[in-house]
Amino acid sequence: MNLFRARRVLLAVQRDENRHLRVRRPGNISDVREMVQEGLLDANLNDGCQGSATVLGTLTDAGRRFLQTFPVKYRFCAAR
Repeated sequence: MNLFRARRVLLAVQRDENRHLRVRRPGNISDVREMVQEGLLDANLNDGCQGSATVLGTLTDAGRRFLQTFPVKYRFCAAR
């Protein structure tokens, strides 16, 4: 899972808690699927049927702890 992208997704869910955000990019959908499996957030995942979509739901306690561990001002180092 891309930690930088995970933090961006979790921050978006936290910011828009009363809205359900749709995920459109395939790369992001696979990251969201991993985040759901790791217990960071709740989401309705695309099941492959026509008209199905991945929609972000709410943060879990683990997702909140992730954001506390990696706050906005935390800088991720680039891999060398």
